[in-house]
Amino acid sequence: MKLRKSLKKVRPAMWFRYGLLAFILIYITYIGIMHQRDQLVFPPVDALCPFGGLESLFSLLFQGKYLNRIFSSSFILLGITIILVFVSGRSFCGWICPLGTLQGLMGGIGRRLTGRKFPLSLQVDQRVRYMRYPILIIFTVGAWIGGKLLIRPYDPWVAYMHLSEFGDVIEEFPIGLVILVVSLIASLFIPRFFCRYLCPMGIFLGLVNRLSPFRLERNQDTCIDCMLCDKKCPVGIPVQSMIEVDRVECLSCGECVPICPVPETLEFKFARRRLITPLALGLMVVLVFFGVIGLTKALGVYKSTAPSVREMIMTGGITPDEIKGYMTIDDVSRLFVIPVDTLYARLNIDPNAVASGTKLKEINKVLHTDFETDSVRIVVRQILEGGGQAPDMPKPGQPSPQSIMGTQTIREVAEQFHISLFELYQELDLDSTSIPPDTPCRNIKTLAGESYHTSVVREAVTRILARRKTVP
Repeated sequence: MKLRKSLKKVRPAMWFRYGLLAFILIYITYIGIMHQRDQLVFPPVDALCPFGGLESLFSLLFQGKYLNRIFSSSFILLGITIILVFVSGRSFCGWICPLGTLQGLMGGIGRRLTGRKFPLSLQVDQRVRYMRYPILIIFTVGAWIGGKLLIRPYDPWVAYMHLSEFGDVIEEFPIGLVILVVSLIASLFIPRFFCRYLCPMGIFLGLVNRLSPFRLERNQDTCIDCMLCDKKCPVGIPVQSMIEVDRVECLSCGECVPICPVPETLEFKFARRRLITPLALGLMVVLVFFGVIGLTKALGVYKSTAPSVREMIMTGGITPDEIKGYMTIDDVSRLFVIPVDTLYARLNIDPNAVASGTKLKEINKVLHTDFETDSVRIVVRQILEGGGQAPDMPKPGQPSPQSIMGTQTIREVAEQFHISLFELYQELDLDSTSIPPDTPCRNIKTLAGESYHTSVVREAVTRILARRKTVP
């Protein structure tokens, strides 16, 4: 009878939690799909992840700028998750995180298919959990030192949010996709596999949670050692053997509370006083999370997308380096007051084949070539610096540095223009031991920094040829 009353008392909390998790997963998936269609209106995945704020924290504090693809929303979300840690533990992981929801769904499917879990042995489990610490250090410190989102190519959530453009996922995030697939399949047998062993954000919040006065406690005087709480815990915490549940690992999900057959044996407490019910905890999470987002949006502080072309025109100060692939030829024309016909001519594009409303990143698909947004950046820069006059044209049969494509390797560029690799590396200020000659030009930025677009290689070759007093 007591068990039935206990379940009846807290069951609404779990239904509320499941509904909240489902809503967030569906909504964020919709955002990911729509972002691929309209990047000016719908935010990128990086702007919706608090870990991006942690990666960009050093750059903001010491350089006064965000890393590429990061907006103020990342820092606000980071702040919200930290606030939630102090008032409700790792409730972001247990009540909000959509990647955790995906793993939870797979775990539910696995239990229905097999009727059981297949956890690692306690010793192996504890050792493997330590993997998250070096992962956290490598990707946060690496981002601070390198000035870029180091985890992005390996992030399973980034891969998931790009699945609507599967070709792009295969090309840009193959490792992230593999980690996503492995994590979901593994979650069939080991619930929340990624959360347990790989998630850097989870372990960061777990460490912060050590400072929180919020906790889940077990009353050993009333506990009957049924171990139902151990079986229900999604991250495999041995709740039944603890007085204060491990705050680094606990997700504050509340799953173990309703399964306990003895009322008031498992309780959420704040500063060692009885806290509220799991349902009230969930309502508080929603209030803090969505309330802060709503407030910062109302104040105009929360930004998760790049400014529109209209806003750029009104504020001014845009440079050719800020031209993005989601912009159209018309957008570039308006931003830099360059006639559309001039852009077509300088880019060597047939206006009958490519409409002026085509996004720059989609021109290569229309023309079936390796056209890159970098080409637009360098052409616009040349027009602005030359007052709109075209530079010297290459002699017939001779290549132009502007024809260098991102798919070409550093070695191929050197051979094409009869430049020694040593001279080209010296001009690019790169180290051949860390960036091999067979690296494609478009991949240099992943190794040397976001500023190394293919246009940097074109400009380096132009300078070398100019010193030789040779017209390319």
